[in-house]
Amino acid sequence: MEVACAAISVGWQVVKMEWEPRIDVTSSDLFAAKNAWLAAQCSDAPPSRVAELRRGYIALLRTQTRQMGEEFNMENKE
Repeated sequence: MEVACAAISVGWQVVKMEWEPRIDVTSSDLFAAKNAWLAAQCSDAPPSRVAELRRGYIALLRTQTRQMGEEFNMENKE
């Protein structure tokens, strides 16, 4: 996920503020996304829709993997 940025002007100085929104992906989210993708594969859905659902599933999987890594690092931080 890319960091969202905003710049505001404070007098003569421009201050850059950064924040990163957090999306928590659950196993239920992955299950639903994978089922939607597989159901589309087995139906008469257009190939572009099947590809879109697959990309969505993979994006959620990557996000959850990154989320788990961040949680692991926070728990093991010294």
